[in-house]
Amino acid sequence: MRSPVILSCYTEDYTELADRLKQSADRFGYSHIIEQIPEQGSWIANTLYKPVYILDKIVQNSMIGFFIWIDADGVINLPIDVEPYRTSDVSMVWLRRELLTGTIFLNNTIATRKLLTMWKERCYTQTGRIQPDANVLQDIIDGGLWGGQLGHLLPQYCRIFDNKVQDSQNVPRYIEHFQASRKFRKKKMGRP
Repeated sequence: MRSPVILSCYTEDYTELADRLKQSADRFGYSHIIEQIPEQGSWIANTLYKPVYILDKIVQNSMIGFFIWIDADGVINLPIDVEPYRTSDVSMVWLRRELLTGTIFLNNTIATRKLLTMWKERCYTQTGRIQPDANVLQDIIDGGLWGGQLGHLLPQYCRIFDNKVQDSQNVPRYIEHFQASRKFRKKKMGRP
């Protein structure tokens, strides 16, 4: 089986982090499509661009069968075993009841494209208080609106570097996320 292609996008202030992600993908021999995108206007607007980018890249690269989205602040520490997830359209990690979208395994299927299209449309048609992309995706999945084959990733594929629950469970760090948004979100939202 062909190796997955790593997908990510980032704004200018994440360049150093994205370079680390690229280096970690290279270290394990994974092809990658990791590109800088224009600033979308705010931290939350940048998060809402995620499904747009993923869908565009999957459509543009229709001959590639399997992708792994990793947020730009993530790194690959150990080889990734995608075989258990090849029968699912999309696979993600839940931490307690919260969907984590820092790592997403994506089979290039019609059902995956349908989910990405729904996610993209919902991100841009929100009214009232605007939610980040992860909340929008969780609402779609929890609402049973998609109908595709959903896989549950092992938590080591979306390991948050300082998460006490994952620490207490000795979750390995296959793909580790460093939560750069904690720093940049405050800056971009005008908070100290």
